[in-house]
Amino acid sequence: MSLLNRDKSEFFHISESETQSLVEPKVFFNCLGKSLSLDNKTGQISELVELPSEWKGKHDSEVGTLEIFVLKGSLICDLQVLGAGSFLAIPIGSGIFVAQNYDRNWSVTEFPGEISSSNQLHGVLSQSLRWPDPIVDGIHGASNGLLRLVCIAPGFIGDNRQESHPDCWEEIFWLAGDFFMPGTGLQAPGSYLTNPPGHIHGPLVSQRGSVMLVHTDSPAGFDFHEPPIDQKVLEGHLEKESWLDEPKHLCFSNHLTSVSLC
Repeated sequence: MSLLNRDKSEFFHISESETQSLVEPKVFFNCLGKSLSLDNKTGQISELVELPSEWKGKHDSEVGTLEIFVLKGSLICDLQVLGAGSFLAIPIGSGIFVAQNYDRNWSVTEFPGEISSSNQLHGVLSQSLRWPDPIVDGIHGASNGLLRLVCIAPGFIGDNRQESHPDCWEEIFWLAGDFFMPGTGLQAPGSYLTNPPGHIHGPLVSQRGSVMLVHTDSPAGFDFHEPPIDQKVLEGHLEKESWLDEPKHLCFSNHLTSVSLC
């Protein structure tokens, strides 16, 4: 498995990724973590970083923007304590931006797929973590892409056509709940997915709801592809997925009836 290749789609659970001493960015040099993806052209990298107690580091904002979402524990920056769910951004030459978990507002987000579905005009909430974060003529995010915390409502079924993003690379990291994409698999906390430009994926279904981090490297447009996935396949997930069992990460083969453990 090539964990650093943004040229093709990847789908795995973070437990499958090797923990190692990190080299980049310099602020995390020699910290333990998992490198998830790397853009060799721009140097952009996505990582899970384990910071030991009493760790100290300094980021040079002239080198590049640093964005941190705290998954557990706490982090102190500029005398501010950031607990789990908090977000920190140090843009190039623009100071420090902090968004505490309890200070951010959820916004209802309608995607083109939902708008085209007769019974799904709701069901997606999001918090913008990278600003500005416009939605103009169905295109999401500014020139440097978007970074959002996204919440899918329980019982959500989106447009049953598959979709692709023609001009951006996308990564999704699942934090909570269950999620189902026919042709890709079942997503659970710790699942990680990348979609290069033009990669066909979806549709989206969730039984009990799902929370995820969604990131793109440029504005995200949507193309939809025929034929649609059979509605019964999507409804079947809602009918069979237990509310009591913990969600599981499963990787599907290209054939919808064939399932294998990743």
